[in-house]
This record gives sequence, structure tokens and C-alpha cells, in this order.
Amino acid sequence: MEKTFGEFIGGECFSRNQLLNESVEIYADRSRETTDILQEYFVPHDALKAFLARARDVVAAHPVDLLNVTVRDVRADQDTMLRYATSEMLALVMLFSQARTDAGEASMEEFTWAMVDAVLEVGGTYYLPYRLHPTVDQFRRAYPTHTEFFAAKLRHDPGELFQNGFYARYGH
Repeated sequence: MEKTFGEFIGGECFSRNQLLNESVEIYADRSRETTDILQEYFVPHDALKAFLARARDVVAAHPVDLLNVTVRDVRADQDTMLRYATSEMLALVMLFSQARTDAGEASMEEFTWAMVDAVLEVGGTYYLPYRLHPTVDQFRRAYPTHTEFFAAKLRHDPGELFQNGFYARYGH
């Protein structure tokens, strides 16, 4: 139908590649009241069904505005000390719209705690760089090499000259 009637309905002809190759700017949240939030969860292939069941319950139980989920196939990482992919994994990248208020931030933090618990229950983990919402205990369970990581950091920076929010929250 698209091939036969597309030109007549829209007046112009576009290929799927053109339609799927839009700049990310068209998706940008330009509202002063809300902001876009990304979260990413890594799940072993055989645990996807169990994680989706848990995630469905968590999303339903929290007042979050889930806009999109993208699934990626991720190869095992053998090089990184704080690795999120200790084996072949599926990454679920979740995009949310969040109110720019203290209540919106608190709600997202509580939601994140529940999502991190859900992914840890199935042997998965979460992506570190986004926000510092996971608890210290959740971080330690998700990244069991944290002790070696922070010991190496202290060996290279014994005076702790280089610090950031991540180090302040999880490094002590």
C-alpha cells in the first residue's frame, strides 16, 4: 500500500531511510517544565522475560512517563574494571519525561531504585554514567569489582586530587 498509494496520499515520496534518519533534535524536550531522562539496563539473554515482567510491574507502580524503549545486543566486556556486560547482554535503553521539580526528581529516584532491584534480581546491571540515583548497596551489588576499582584509583591518586560526584557517592 505504501509503495502503491504513498505518492498520491502525501504528495511527496520519501524512502524509509529518509524517514528514519531524522536528527535527534526533533525529539528534544524543549519544555521548561520537563526534561528527558535516559536509563539503561543490561539483562542476560535468558533473563529478558523475567526482567520485562518485573519492569512492567515497576513502571505501572510509579508515576513515570515512559516514552520509548530501545533494545540493543551488547557483547561481553572483558577489559573494563566496572563492566556492565560481563556476558552477552541485551540493553534496554529507556527514555522518560520527568518534571523539573523536587517531587519529579524524588519520584524518578524511587523508580530507579525499584528498576535497579528488578535488574539485579535477574542477574543484570545498569549503566553507570546517567545519574547517581542507585543506592550505594545497589552499586556495590551491580559492580562487584568496585573495591579493586577504587583501590586502583587511590594508588594512582593517593591525595584524592581528582574527585567528582560519582566518587563522592560511591567511592567511600
